[in-house]
This record gives sequence, C-alpha cells and structure tokens, in this order.
Amino acid sequence: MVDAATGSHVLEHLRGSGIQRLQKVILSHSDYDHIGGLMALLNNDIAIDSVLLNADSDKETEAWRDLIFSLEDARRRGDINFSVGLSSGQISVPGLSRCKIEIVAPIPELAALGVGALDRRKRRITSNSISAGIRLLIDGRPVALLSGDMDDISLEGALAAGANLTADVFVFPHHGGHAGGSDLSKFASDFVKAVSPSYVLFSHGRSKHENPRQEAVSASVDAGAIVACTQLSKRCSEDASPTSLHLDSCYSAGRSSGSCCAGTLVLEFDGASLQHRMQSEHRVFVVENVRNAMCKRAAS
Repeated sequence: MVDAATGSHVLEHLRGSGIQRLQKVILSHSDYDHIGGLMALLNNDIAIDSVLLNADSDKETEAWRDLIFSLEDARRRGDINFSVGLSSGQISVPGLSRCKIEIVAPIPELAALGVGALDRRKRRITSNSISAGIRLLIDGRPVALLSGDMDDISLEGALAAGANLTADVFVFPHHGGHAGGSDLSKFASDFVKAVSPSYVLFSHGRSKHENPRQEAVSASVDAGAIVACTQLSKRCSEDASPTSLHLDSCYSAGRSSGSCCAGTLVLEFDGASLQHRMQSEHRVFVVENVRNAMCKRAAS
C-alpha cells in the first residue's frame, strides 16, 4: 500500500475488500493527507509487516510525531519492521515475483541533504522535494507511476539522473494543484510528457484548494491521456450528483453524498492491456451530467 489518506477511508476500503494484512506500506512523505489514515490501521485489525518512509526533521505536526512513536513502539514489540530511507532504486516485497517496485524519486542527493537544506541551485528542499515517486511494473511492463507530492525539484532531479518515468497510469502529484514552482502548465506538461501515460488520475477532495487545476487537466488531455478524478470538483459541477451507477462496487468515499466523479478506480491488467473497469459508465456520466467538466473543456 502506498500512502494512507486521512480518516477511516483506507480502513473501510481494506475491510470491504477482505484484506486483513499488508506486507509493506510505503509512505511517500510526511504530509498529513498522505499519512493520516495509517493510525486507523495500526489501531484496528489490519496486520502490517513493514513500513518504509523518509525522515523529515522539519515536520512538527502532532500527527507525524504520533505516527513515528507508534511505529517505533510496534518495532520494539516485534510487530512491524519500521525502516527509513527512500531514494532511487528497487524495493523488494517477499512473494511478488511478477511485480517490481521502483523508486524513481527522490535522487539520493536530495534524500541525503534532507528537508530544509539547499540543493545545488540553492533552492530549499521541502518535504515535497523528497516525496517518493513509485513506479510499479508487472512482467516488466510499467503499469503505474504514483507520484505522491513530487515537485519541480524532485522531477528535475529524476530526469537529470536519467530515470525512466514512463507508465500506463499516472497519479498526478498535489491532487492536481501547484507543485512548488510558479508555472503549473509547464510542470504538468513536462511531467506528463516524461510519463507518457494512457490514464492520468487526480485524487482530490470536492472543493479543497480548488483542485485539480485546469492547467494540469489540460496538459493531460492535450497529451492524449484519459483523465479521471476521484471527486466531482466544484469547478466542474456546483451540485453533487445523485447517481452512483458509474461507480465501481468497491468502497468510495463520498458515494453516499454524491460527491464522487470516478470514485475509487479499479484498473484491471490482463498482461497485455490496462482497463478502467467502469470507464464506459464513467464517460457517460461525465458527458450527460457534468456540464462544465474540465476534461471536456480541455478536449474542446
């Protein structure tokens, strides 16, 4: 599992899917919206074998400290293998023979300097600069790039190091919002070009920070990718949707309130092609119910 959104949504999804054990949890970085749900797993009946993350001495939030202390207590009890250190390279998970996990960012230099330090160009390294970019491959095929909250510094470092970022599915960083630099259009265009995805996914709240931004959506559509958002942005529709026929049967936060667009996406891989299980239903929903959908405006 990569990251754990705040609240009980991850716990509810795992329970609904019949998953009671996670071999490895990777936390891309220390922001609350990426770590907040892990405490719910630790305090309930989900067994976790190991947790891997990067240090962040600048993060002074109570949630970050509580999580680290809880993981350390679990390590001392022998319940969890808790380790620190995410930078370019591969991660092994016992029993995964067909699937490989690659860390494409941050480069070791950024991870070693750490949050608060200055990079070669005297730019301040933030927790986003060392956010892990995680690439999943099945049978050698790059299926997904989970970018956490990678920013322009981490993207530049990965590309300069010759990292291969290509993947069928690209989960866009920062929920489709700004990523540290002032030019979101350029950042989005450069990132999407490097990944060359068939799908670009935006995971975001219905109105928080007004994400995803039009610049990120437009760059994705212009590159020929299929765009899907978890929640129905207020930029696309002021009103919530009363229908859920376009949603997958698995747990989706916001289903009951009608705030989902694509909701929880299930992507099936048959060894040759990747398919969003509810793609047709979702497309019909957008065309017929979301008059101001940014993905339609971008396409036009």
